[in-house]
Amino acid sequence: LVLLVGAGLSGALAAQWRYWTIERPFRTQRVAPFVLGPEAERALGPGDVFRECDGACPEMVVVPAGSFVMGDEQERDATSLPRHRVTIARPFAVGRTEVTFEQYELCIEQGGCGPWIRQYRVVALSGRKPVVPLYRDDMLEYLRWLSETTGRPYRLLTSAEWEYGARAGTTTTYPWGDEMRLGA
Repeated sequence: LVLLVGAGLSGALAAQWRYWTIERPFRTQRVAPFVLGPEAERALGPGDVFRECDGACPEMVVVPAGSFVMGDEQERDATSLPRHRVTIARPFAVGRTEVTFEQYELCIEQGGCGPWIRQYRVVALSGRKPVVPLYRDDMLEYLRWLSETTGRPYRLLTSAEWEYGARAGTTTTYPWGDEMRLGA
């Protein structure tokens, strides 16, 4: 009984130690000065870029509200939706790039993400390169950590938001034109 109680206390003490020595200083020095207040957020316009912590957080770009035609006019397979108009009622922000190894590593260091990704961190796949492989649950773990750290909501884009952002105002079959391109 004494060992179990002692183990429980040491876990709680370790969590407190981690908070006061790692998490709180990080949030105070590297996050809090960068989180946008309500006025600064309202002042953002389409194409504006911001970060809610120092260089280790994703750089975000504002996408305006609007509408577009989504779907495949030829409905090539069972997963294709017929063309339909989609309205994005409010502006939203999206990461300018994929999450990088550098950003994900910070989540690991702060205790928000599991360390499994370190086994894939090799010279060719590190730093500012996109973190791969990254599975949905791992991305959700990262987004949860980012939301808790900044106090702002982060989530995955919907299919409509992703296509709207990728199209960037184009009306062609594909964001790059009407012809499918294979390879580079």
